[in-house]
Amino acid sequence: TIKSSLNNFINIPLVCGAPIYPSAEGLVESVGEPSDWNGGFGGYIRIKHLNKDVQTIYAHISSSLVKDGDIVQKGSLIGRAGMSGNFEDIGCNLQFGILGAKNPFVR
Repeated sequence: TIKSSLNNFINIPLVCGAPIYPSAEGLVESVGEPSDWNGGFGGYIRIKHLNKDVQTIYAHISSSLVKDGDIVQKGSLIGRAGMSGNFEDIGCNLQFGILGAKNPFVR
């Protein structure tokens, strides 16, 4: 579950409106509205990737350029950085998480 995997997430400070790109090709499984709380993620995009049961989550976004069911390619623009949800007063950022595999950015 997402809550049990929060130690596999990192916050990346970004300029508000900075572009967000997926780490790999995949299917957009869900998109959360930035105006909603969504468990503290605010605006988010969850992508299921082709390898096994790996998913990536891009949270605290200000806007999404994709919708549920879209197929995205690595490097395609999917959203913009923002301050939605619980961003802990760190300013605009991206909370990036991986479910089903180790996040290489987490120490």
